[in-house]
Parts: sequence; C-alpha cells; structure tokens
Amino acid sequence: MGSSMHDLPDGIRSRSPRVLVVDDEALPRRAVTRWLRGLGLQIVAVATAKEALALLAAEPFDVVVADWLLLPPERGDTFLVEVRERYPAVRRVLFSGRPIEDASSAHFCIEKPSSVDEIERAFMLGAFPTPGSDEPN
Repeated sequence: MGSSMHDLPDGIRSRSPRVLVVDDEALPRRAVTRWLRGLGLQIVAVATAKEALALLAAEPFDVVVADWLLLPPERGDTFLVEVRERYPAVRRVLFSGRPIEDASSAHFCIEKPSSVDEIERAFMLGAFPTPGSDEPN
C-alpha cells in the first residue's frame, strides 16, 4: 500500500499513535491488535466498554477502534457516542461484520472481514483528526 507513517498529521507523526481496541471476542481482538501493531501503532486491547472508558480516563489515546457488537447490553456505536462526548479529540473507528445503519458515532467504519490493506487504508485516510477539527477527513 502507498500510505506510510509520513502521511499522518504532524502531531501524531512525531510519535507512535496510541490506539485502544475494544472487542469482546478474543480472536478478532488479537487479529486487529496484530495488524495495527504491524502499522507501527501502540495498541492497548480490552474486552469491554467499561474497561475502555476506565483506560481513556487514565491515559491518552489518539484512536478508539470498537467492534459494533459488544457483550450485551453494550454496543460499539453507543460506546463511541460516549467516547465522542467525553473525549472529542479521540478518533473513533467502528468495526462491524454487519451493515451499519447509523455510523454517526464514528469517524470511519471498517467492515469485517477486512484485509490488512483495508485496515491500513482506513487508518491512513480516516482514523486521525486534522488539526483543529473533530470532523472526518
């Protein structure tokens, strides 16, 4: 793929971006974590929205990647609404194996299954904010 870390915004390019992955299923969570680490990103992965919110309160993250379907009663889209309200500078990516009716909680959506190239493309095109903006690229 033609994208690289040099295509990232200046504030993120100077360090390795921190990404929080939230997926209640271990295998997809490990796969996404491995793919994103391969892009040179710092990854922390958790199984629940509750764990993710605790981490967001304690540590800075550039991006949150959440599976659409988390353990009931949680859903990735409603979790990302909470992230948007509490941490508006954090980029939000929704990962789903089903069509998403309302993706307004996310800056970018990635459909499962995805290839490594599709995930890299999503991160290079839409996962990071432009300076002074909370709008998708």
